[in-house]
Amino acid sequence: MPIEMKNLISAAQVGKAPTSKHQAPEKPQYPNSSRERVLELGAWMLVIGASLLLLLRIDTYAQSPAPQPDPLMQLMILQPQIDVSSAVEALAMFDPPVIRAGESATYRVSINALKDSVAWPEQIATPAKLLIKATARGELFSQAGNKLKPLSSFNHRVGAVEPGSYSIPGFAVEVYGRSVTVPAATLTVLPKTAPPPPASTRLVIEPGATNVFTGQPVSVRVTVQTPSGSINQGLTQVKINGDGFLTDNSSARQAISMQPHNGTNVAVYSYEVVLIPLTTGPLEVSAQGFTGGNQFGGPLAVQVQSSPTGSPPQPVLLDSDPVTLRVNPLPSAGKLPGFTGFIGTLTSDPPVIATNMARVGDPVKMTVTFHSQGSLTRFVPPPAPTVREWQTFPPSPTPTRAPNSVNYTFTLTPLTNGTLTTPRIPFSYFDPQRATYVDLTIPAVALFVTNSESVVDAEAWLLANTLSESENNRKPTLSPLATTPGRTASTLIPMQTRASFVLMLMSPLVVFGALSAWDRRRRFLEQHPDIVRRRMARRAFKRERRAMEQAAARGDAMGFAARAVNAMRVACAPHFPAEPRALVGSDVLTLLDQASRNGRVGEVVRTLFAVTDESQFGRTTVEVEGLLKLRTDLNRVLDELEAKL
Repeated sequence: MPIEMKNLISAAQVGKAPTSKHQAPEKPQYPNSSRERVLELGAWMLVIGASLLLLLRIDTYAQSPAPQPDPLMQLMILQPQIDVSSAVEALAMFDPPVIRAGESATYRVSINALKDSVAWPEQIATPAKLLIKATARGELFSQAGNKLKPLSSFNHRVGAVEPGSYSIPGFAVEVYGRSVTVPAATLTVLPKTAPPPPASTRLVIEPGATNVFTGQPVSVRVTVQTPSGSINQGLTQVKINGDGFLTDNSSARQAISMQPHNGTNVAVYSYEVVLIPLTTGPLEVSAQGFTGGNQFGGPLAVQVQSSPTGSPPQPVLLDSDPVTLRVNPLPSAGKLPGFTGFIGTLTSDPPVIATNMARVGDPVKMTVTFHSQGSLTRFVPPPAPTVREWQTFPPSPTPTRAPNSVNYTFTLTPLTNGTLTTPRIPFSYFDPQRATYVDLTIPAVALFVTNSESVVDAEAWLLANTLSESENNRKPTLSPLATTPGRTASTLIPMQTRASFVLMLMSPLVVFGALSAWDRRRRFLEQHPDIVRRRMARRAFKRERRAMEQAAARGDAMGFAARAVNAMRVACAPHFPAEPRALVGSDVLTLLDQASRNGRVGEVVRTLFAVTDESQFGRTTVEVEGLLKLRTDLNRVLDELEAKL
């Protein structure tokens, strides 16, 4: 049996392919070394640690409480949606539809859409003799199933001097991006001598005072007056319109009380709020609100046995005729110390001190109670003055049960011992009825202060307080004018009066112009690089020609020839364009005219290039005799090349 067949049989028996004599023998397999065992052990430890960390994180996540939902988001989700998909309809009417000449009526347009989505026109086309003025705009939401139905109303005050029938034609307004037609409405105006037509429900605003001062709280009362005088509905979303005053909504109050009407007492709904004028001069104030039937937007004080009966088919926006407040500025004459801005009628109780004996450094509490006929929500107490024997702190309010009263506690720390009195606290207010400032200074209270271990510290603080008080009371004064210039000034002449001041003002303009010119020049050279190449070539040409003249003056014939060839190459390079060292004699001859190439000038160019080439690449000695004699012809060649550069 051949040897190859024996190898196949033996390989088949052991399950391995035969190996040829050219194949490298397999390396013997040895057991793992110690390094490999350490790496394997580290890999297993890494896998086990990662698994434990993953299990710990999963357990922590399972034990952590579920995140609580945002309460504000929950409240927004629970709120019903606003109905903006229903068909938009507009309703226009005059209230009342019949008036006498010289009286006024309300032109009201109601649209079941959001107020901000209605593109209401600034001017409405009306008859020439009908006067119209925009007075109020409002928006109200009513529950309709699981949605809120919006209602927007636009009120205008209209009136006519002459009797007749006046119609406002229908017009289109844009709502939600679509056109909605407002129907036409007709107003009938009767003569002044005609019997009074039926009246309608209207709003009346009554300020507590019309001649007031800036910052003086003014109580304003808004009532609903019906033809019968009896209450049949309340108001919601009451708003005071006007500019130049602040509305204290925290003082708003609703009530149903008995009021006289045509000789009898009837139940009337009223809304009271406090206004604070901020500017001087005449201020126009008006009120508006939606009729709400027996629905009220807040607490209601009922002082009668009856209650609102019934409810209109849909809320109606009412607005009152404006009233004018005359606001006067506070007088500057007679102003007393301690005025913190309170305007009205104010009284105070004697100060009450917590104890009549104290130690040096112990805080002493002193309480003062203030009373007023109006609200004291914006009352600002007087600050305690800084005195030598006391350390004072700002007052803090304390609760009180008395109406229209407020308590403030002053914290005072005695700094010396003996029989002391608390500092007098200057305070005053402005009485609008008398138009004068009233002194309400808090008097001093006596107490006995004993010595303690903190006397030394109190005396140190007293000295520091005295020094700081003297520094604060020192009036600032200007230093006298300097007579000589200082280190940084060379003259006392003001800079604006110097001749160099004009140049200094013009320097930014000059610098800007120079930068602009430089930038224009740079952009021009970027677009015309041949100008830059020719400029550089002229500089290099002059440099080589100057070196050629110097070599000729020294009698260096070979240097003369080398510099002459370099000058010709530099002068011809921009025309190709090419690197000057890459040019040969034939390139230079192409730039010369036909007569120069074939004449003496051409011979000079060929001779110089032949000599320089032979000196660089030849093995024999170069004959340089007679090269300096070519100087005249060479200058003619260089002049011609320079003229073309």
